[in-house]
Amino acid sequence: MADRRRWWYVLLGLVVSLALGFWVLQQIQGTLVVAAFRETRPLPLAGAVLCFTLALMTRARAWQVLLGQKVRFAPVFWSLMVGFLFTTLLPFRLGEVVRVAALHQTARVPWALGFSSVAVARLTDAGLLALMVAATAPRVWRGPALLQKVEFWLVVALVGVLGVWLAVKIRHRLSAWLEARLPAEWVASRPWQAMKGVLDTLAPLEDPGVWARLLFWKGLTWGLLVLEHWLLLRLWFPQATLTWSAWLVGVASLGVALPSAPGHVGVVEASIVAALRPFGVDPNRALALALVKHAIYLGVTTLLGLFGVGYTGVQPLRKAKDQTT
Repeated sequence: MADRRRWWYVLLGLVVSLALGFWVLQQIQGTLVVAAFRETRPLPLAGAVLCFTLALMTRARAWQVLLGQKVRFAPVFWSLMVGFLFTTLLPFRLGEVVRVAALHQTARVPWALGFSSVAVARLTDAGLLALMVAATAPRVWRGPALLQKVEFWLVVALVGVLGVWLAVKIRHRLSAWLEARLPAEWVASRPWQAMKGVLDTLAPLEDPGVWARLLFWKGLTWGLLVLEHWLLLRLWFPQATLTWSAWLVGVASLGVALPSAPGHVGVVEASIVAALRPFGVDPNRALALALVKHAIYLGVTTLLGLFGVGYTGVQPLRKAKDQTT
């Protein structure tokens, strides 16, 4: 039954990719897309590649913060690259499992800590992306003046961080409160006990210093990605601002969370074309930008992922399979 659900998910991803790809193709003319490609200049393109590569390094540094300072940067970075590679190649986002497996083999990081750190990193990314979209949407759609103020969103971010920190602080009391009210068979079940084990690995997040370092590296990561997209935007849209770029990064990143074919084929292109529509841009140029961005992502992560496979070895793949069966 589980295998059947997985293959239904694969089929859903293929349908979504095909549908979004068809939606994009209905809006463009091939000759105009080719003409837009000719406007590409090497220097801004090289700057965009550099920003994306640095963002991968700062993303690994944020993961290292969650894992603890005793874990060296090299295995964290190369395990992350292996994860990106196999997320591109495999369905079900198994790259997340593979990167934890690679880190377990190369740095002996416990499985529970590996998975919980990935979950916290992903939730942090989701929160920052949601904040980015919410903060830029009023400027894109001409919303209320209050919602266009940076100060307002800084307060929202601070309240959100404090709320999550408080939830981490009281997690054991909350768990005990739930156990007193849940059926005994639920409390004794393996999923519930596994969840309690994951809660134990969140102890480092009680330290405000860990939060500060995590948010610094995550903020730097998304800042570099905003700069990367701004450099790409300026290739075709000289009027583009950092607001355009932040909106594009937020919408496109949330878009690729949809089920899709491996490599996010079709989803990346549709997300970028849709994100740029409020600015009245030519969809042919928007698609050219999307294809260049997708090529940068696939090229850099594939190259670094192959180096990562050499660093970590192939054993993580068998361990990852064991964890999912």
